[in-house]
Amino acid sequence: MKWLPYLTQLSRSPNALKYTGIYPMLPETLKDYLSRCNRSDKGKILRVIAALTERNGFEGALETVDHALKYEATDIDSLINLHNRIYSQVPELAPMALAGDIPELTRVILI
Repeated sequence: MKWLPYLTQLSRSPNALKYTGIYPMLPETLKDYLSRCNRSDKGKILRVIAALTERNGFEGALETVDHALKYEATDIDSLINLHNRIYSQVPELAPMALAGDIPELTRVILI
């Protein structure tokens, strides 16, 4: 199914989402994510999900939503950053070796 036209249209009137015929067809993770979002941000979030779908397909956008649910991140910036982290081609760097003259620090516990 091509989700992009539906997501784009629903982002214009997000409050009508639950009353459309497309809502029962949405994956459960996306429904769960949208139910946790602020009512005023739903349109913007649907617009971002449509943009992510355009970049990496609907499955890629759903993977980002799954990660956002794990981190309980419901804001737009977190969604975009999670998607960039998952799909960017950043090389995996090995841990840096530290010099032996770094002092041992004691942990401070605040009460």
